[in-house]
Amino acid sequence: MLKRKLSRVQPYRALKTLHTPVYKFNHLSDRKPFIKDIELLDKILSASSYDHSLLYTSKYNSHPRFISSQNSIQWRHIIYEYMNSLQKSVLFENNKMSRQRSHLGKIGLDLFLKCTNGEVSSLSTTLSSNLFREVIKYKDIDILPGVQLGLTKVREFLSERKILLKDSKQIQSLIDSLTINEIDSELLKRVMEILEYELASNDVVRIVKGKRFIDELDITQGWKVYNGLIGNKQYLRSLNLPQNNLVSFGKSLVLVYDGNLREAKHILPTLHYATTSKKPLILIITGECSADALTSITINNNKNARNKNESRVAVIKYVAKDNGDLSIQENYDLLNFLKLPKGFSSIYSPEYSSLVPSKVCATDYFGNIDSLKATTSEAFLYSPELASDADADAAADGKSISNPMKRIVTLSVGGTNETEIIQRVEYLGHLINVILYNGLRTGFVPGSGFALLKAIPSLDELQREYSSNLPMKLGLAAVTSSLLCPTETMLQNKYGKNKLRKNELISSTIKLGNFLEVSLNTQDSGKNVIEKGILEPWNRVDKALSDTLHFLQLSTSCNTAITRVCEKPRKPSTQS
Repeated sequence: MLKRKLSRVQPYRALKTLHTPVYKFNHLSDRKPFIKDIELLDKILSASSYDHSLLYTSKYNSHPRFISSQNSIQWRHIIYEYMNSLQKSVLFENNKMSRQRSHLGKIGLDLFLKCTNGEVSSLSTTLSSNLFREVIKYKDIDILPGVQLGLTKVREFLSERKILLKDSKQIQSLIDSLTINEIDSELLKRVMEILEYELASNDVVRIVKGKRFIDELDITQGWKVYNGLIGNKQYLRSLNLPQNNLVSFGKSLVLVYDGNLREAKHILPTLHYATTSKKPLILIITGECSADALTSITINNNKNARNKNESRVAVIKYVAKDNGDLSIQENYDLLNFLKLPKGFSSIYSPEYSSLVPSKVCATDYFGNIDSLKATTSEAFLYSPELASDADADAAADGKSISNPMKRIVTLSVGGTNETEIIQRVEYLGHLINVILYNGLRTGFVPGSGFALLKAIPSLDELQREYSSNLPMKLGLAAVTSSLLCPTETMLQNKYGKNKLRKNELISSTIKLGNFLEVSLNTQDSGKNVIEKGILEPWNRVDKALSDTLHFLQLSTSCNTAITRVCEKPRKPSTQS
């Protein structure tokens, strides 16, 4: 009896291991969970766009704050935490089917973010999710070639009709229509007038939080170094970079070093002179800084910090490739900007220079600048207004100045409280460094999805050409229906239009022959987008279309999804 009972007992053993789930797609329709997380991100972005904001509480703040869709830096952190939460949900999901959907959703979102290079917009999420659903809807028909043709046609249509604004009066009129009050309008006009209505890059205007009720403008000459600070962790810690994320110096000495710096004897006299002068030192080096030399610099920084001496050493590498393939000796503009006393003769080289830079020969080697702001990825050198005699003569003759130094305008935004200041910083920063910079550089197209509506008639012509080709016709129809979504979202969020009114306004806009005219009210005729300020940089719209096309091609060209073991995500970069 006992033997019979024991024989019925089956031994149970289990081995829990890390594994890599592999999911097979027997058909495109099996990929529905693939865009689950992209659709959720699209809902978040769409609900917070066009004058709407997101009420968001990060894990480090106890109080929520409003995040506008214009704050690209904050949105990067939001997406990072969103990905982190998805990763945790996958780890703690017990149901097998739910875990599979979670895995696939995270893979889809991860692929989408790689295709967009982290620059997510409401337009890209809307088009990607809508078109992906259309592509997988048909079991036996491949409509992807039609979708590709349609998106390519839209990109060509917009590229041929983009608006280039060069006249100062047109730019001033655009600023009037983009801003919400006269104070901001006059402020932006003043900034653009200082920069002669040209934005050489998206960093020539720095928008910072001010400490007064009024706005303040500060004009300096700036030089951007794309490499930033170099050195090991101990050295960066001596500058408090891990805590502050930014190294900021006031008036500083400058030494240009040609070659590799390894031996301490080539830098110790310089460190002693900077310490006794109680001034920071910016060491611009063409090679590597390592070994005993870097150790001496680190010790010097820590010692001065304990003694409350302002002297620190910031090591920045000069790369010829980032400076028009000019060697440091050939870059006369940079050497003049650094105010080296003897030009390229002030460059120190252990092989050719007879003296090590120190107090004895300070007048031969050391230049100076007004201030420095640097991270490990980039650095900005600032100096008071400086122009060469040749530039002064050229300006007097009415000729353009060829000096590559950038005029940096720092706008300290004022306000009655911190919330107002933060909102104005985000708003003005978006207008200058996103809308105006990209638009003036590459051209404008009607915003709020109106430019996409103008391309629909050209898609209708393609559908007539491919009337006998069902897959191509269905693909073009899918693109046409998806192009309506951005404008529908805008009319809902900004103007509160119902479905009937939205359809009327969209239909009226499509029928208007002028590319710059749109319908915002059924009782009025077409409105000019330049006068209403409804413009968007062409390159941002084109990138969203390109990213969508890239995502669709990658996501539909595979039949197997291999997930990976979840790891702790890396923290995103704080740089814009």
